[in-house]
Amino acid sequence: MIELNLKFHWLAYSKLEEAYLAQNKYDKIKSIYEKVLSKHPDNIRTRLALAQYYQKLGELENAKDEIKEALKILPDSQCLREYLMELIIYNIGGEALKECREIFGACNPKEIPYHCEKCGYQSLGAPWKCPQCRQWNTFCDPLQK
Repeated sequence: MIELNLKFHWLAYSKLEEAYLAQNKYDKIKSIYEKVLSKHPDNIRTRLALAQYYQKLGELENAKDEIKEALKILPDSQCLREYLMELIIYNIGGEALKECREIFGACNPKEIPYHCEKCGYQSLGAPWKCPQCRQWNTFCDPLQK
């Protein structure tokens, strides 16, 4: 699946994580992320998924490293910067994190909208057919160059 369509492969990550977790093989998803990154080190969606994996395990330094690598590829991404900030202050305490979220807003990396290259329509999912202009395969990922 990953080798067939790298443009939308990340859409399957959450389902793969669920399946591996149900089998108590959660570390297998990490090997998938690492395999993708070995072939495509500039794939920001995979770096983001790996960072979230590390965060779930409490490996915040590894999570921060992945986001820093993603920011080298896409330095202007406000959402990546906010997620890095959240990882940095995560250990400080709940009040500091709450205050920063109030100041910056809470960025959910899974809620970065796609947009149609033809008409500009935005969607959290990546529909195959744009509901506005009715064109096929026109949605682009703002996290990919």
